Amino acid sequence: MNFFQKAIEEGADFIETDILSSKDGVLMCFHDVTLDVTTDIAEHKEFANRKRTYDVQDANITGYFIGNFLYLMLVI
Repeated sequence: MNFFQKAIEEGADFIETDILSSKDGVLMCFHDVTLDVTTDIAEHKEFANRKRTYDVQDANITGYFIGNFLYLMLVI
């Protein structure tokens, strides 16, 4: 992953890596807890039934979570 090497070369004090798993167990680097803010997932009506509410760090969060999608659904 070239971005890790670039961060080291640029003198980063630390590197935060958020790893999430798709429904079929594929690991992905993704910072946000849901797909809502950084993708157009809400525009895909075929995924409307995958919106969920979960308790995340003592807050109820509603959105589209990576864990509710198979990897191939996310990369198409």
